[in-house]
Amino acid sequence: SYRYCNSGPNNLNCQTIMPSLSKAQLISLVVAPMMTGSISFIASSIILTMVYRSSLKLSTIYRRLICGISVFDLLQSLAGVASSLPMPAGYPVWGAIGNDVTCGIQGFMLVVGVNGSIFYSLSLSIYF
Repeated sequence: SYRYCNSGPNNLNCQTIMPSLSKAQLISLVVAPMMTGSISFIASSIILTMVYRSSLKLSTIYRRLICGISVFDLLQSLAGVASSLPMPAGYPVWGAIGNDVTCGIQGFMLVVGVNGSIFYSLSLSIYF
């Protein structure tokens, strides 16, 4: 098991993270979001390209909703592609080379992307 220690203003706060996982399992937890995020990013990019290259562009509500889902999915996918890279360097996760700012940016992209996709999916459901 790994221990992550964060020195707070009053004392040293340590916690055990992901006990009983092998190194291969920990690496796969990092690589899987990179792969799925890449596929999702490519698919959303293709959808946006198809809509903007068509003669109809954003002329219908359906096309606008699909583009909205795709844009927010791009944000979510980029956060997934980054996986553990933006996490602070001291964090005991394979590939963590970032800092608190990069971790916060990734978290913001993930939250905005997920919530935006949910909102547009709900809107598409109501539309139909």
